[in-house]
Amino acid sequence: MAEWAQGRGIGRALTAALVDDARQAGVEVLTLDARGDNAHALRLYRTLGFREYGRLPDFVAVGERRYDKVFCMLGLRRGCESES
Repeated sequence: MAEWAQGRGIGRALTAALVDDARQAGVEVLTLDARGDNAHALRLYRTLGFREYGRLPDFVAVGERRYDKVFCMLGLRRGCESES
């Protein structure tokens, strides 16, 4: 996200809307991923109930730098909130 937009709740609102839409559409498990050094995104996802379920070490290359790819999930099935 652009630096000017950070801390304004835009990412939270967008991600929460995604979760709500997925729940209304009957999606059972919502997954997403982020670059391992993206602490803001990973913290946001955790606060919305996502949990990490996998990681590919050094998967993302940006120039000479390498970063983990972090996979997160949120269980949306009714009565299965413990999955999230």
